[in-house]
Amino acid sequence: MWASRLRSRALFRQASGINPQPTNFTWPATQQQRFKHQIPQSNYGVATMPALPKAQHPLLPLELVDKCVGSQIWIIMNNQKEFVGTLIGFDDYVTDMVLEDVREIDPVEGETRMSKILLNGNNICMMVPGGDGEWVD
Repeated sequence: MWASRLRSRALFRQASGINPQPTNFTWPATQQQRFKHQIPQSNYGVATMPALPKAQHPLLPLELVDKCVGSQIWIIMNNQKEFVGTLIGFDDYVTDMVLEDVREIDPVEGETRMSKILLNGNNICMMVPGGDGEWVD
């Protein structure tokens, strides 16, 4: 539909003498021709903006947490407790997280080690990917 409107506009402009274009003007039909002529088109047949280069895409928080799966993470809770462990998984809204080989650091009770723990994400204050629980001054 979009391409046919543009064709009819081009033919109208050519007939009226406004911005004349050659009569053999056609739009590319296949995806390969679209790429060749650099006419970006989505699945709906509407022209779209070209994608930004990879370096300019912002890293979303959920993507960062997803990249941390299987690596060490330092989690600071609202109640001043800290957890250092390997992130095994999390749910869609990061409301629950599963950690393995966990070290719980409590300012009152000291340090406790656990094999696996499920954290409620509503109480998480900060997550530090690759952190080891040591404060740097």
